[in-house]
Amino acid sequence: MRNASRGEGGASELLRALGMVRNAAADFQQYQEAKADQEAEADEAEGMEAFAAGVVDPTKLAESKAYRAGVEWQRGEADWATRRSTMADGMGQLIQNQTDPDPIKRRAEVVTFLEQQNHDFAVGEDGQLRKFGSAAANRHFAEQMAGVRSAMLPQADVMIRKRMGEQSLEDMGTTVMGLAKAGDFLDPETAFARVLPYVDRRDAMETYIQAVEAAAGELQQTDPARGLQLIDKLLGWDRTRQNASVAQPTAAPTAGLLTPFQGFLAGKRTGKMGDARSGGSAHNGEDFPVPIGTPIVAPLGGEVVSSMRNARGGNQVRVRLDNRAIVGFAHLSSREVQVGQRVDAGAQLGLSGNTGKSTGPHVHMTMEVDGKKVSPSSYFSEQPAGAPLSRHPKRLAAPSGLRGGSRGWEGLDHHAS
Repeated sequence: MRNASRGEGGASELLRALGMVRNAAADFQQYQEAKADQEAEADEAEGMEAFAAGVVDPTKLAESKAYRAGVEWQRGEADWATRRSTMADGMGQLIQNQTDPDPIKRRAEVVTFLEQQNHDFAVGEDGQLRKFGSAAANRHFAEQMAGVRSAMLPQADVMIRKRMGEQSLEDMGTTVMGLAKAGDFLDPETAFARVLPYVDRRDAMETYIQAVEAAAGELQQTDPARGLQLIDKLLGWDRTRQNASVAQPTAAPTAGLLTPFQGFLAGKRTGKMGDARSGGSAHNGEDFPVPIGTPIVAPLGGEVVSSMRNARGGNQVRVRLDNRAIVGFAHLSSREVQVGQRVDAGAQLGLSGNTGKSTGPHVHMTMEVDGKKVSPSSYFSEQPAGAPLSRHPKRLAAPSGLRGGSRGWEGLDHHAS
């Protein structure tokens, strides 16, 4: 019995010893793996530093995969920095040379350009996708390429708008000069109507005067009498403008509404004031179908009283105009102003979109006068551009079920037809 007991005891001791060996082996393996990971990280970091310093070790590059991964990652960073600079310069040049009258098409050209630049960076000379040394590096550059479009497109929108304004001024100046040389004096207001609504009127006046003066200067060489006659007409208009300015010093802050977006005057609306909406409410604004990305501008100078996003109206902006009316736009794809910000007439408030509770790209527009909702189309038709604005335009009866006043967009039914 004693021998059996010893045998059983010996077996137990052996099993315990084997277990200890297995645990020790597992611990040793984890230690070795952790050590290898640390060495790989160190090699990768060393490879990055070596590339940045311009002293890559060719032996280590061949022997250490981690070192090589660090070099490739850092090389990718250098290439990406160059690519971003190329993209910015190329985008600016592209926009400068664009001529299409449709800003949406111009934006689409920019998108195509950025996507091509991403493609050229991601694909090597052999036509294969580039490998940046590690899975982490590949993810990093994929995120960089995905983010560049959202980062650069807002810049492109501003540049496109600015360039289109410049081109409209150039076209107006060329037309004025050509007609003046032919003996047809184009009056300023007719000339200014050729310029995009958000262009500063002072720039339009300067361009107009320069064009007339240039035409008069050329005529002085061939037909001095006509040249002097042209200058007399210009001076006569300028004196009339100055006298009007002196006689009505308070008219400027409320002098005429600008068209808030392209398509507003087209007459097509998918939602009108008073239209029935779900839940028994009524539509308290008007819906205008316009392409996503259409610039929305302030029709008059004023102060931004709301710039927010919610589930119903999506991105939305409201401006208290200098004539105390409040204009609002909802379902925007982007907002470019902040609450409390002072905006001039023609300042871009955002871009049209399809955000919030919307069944298609459109702008939901509202007008408030003395706390009551009125039809935007009727309000603008009664306040044509260049005419003094009344503080009390003809109002439509506010439809039942609306919660107007200064509470913003809480009671609006933002819905496309």
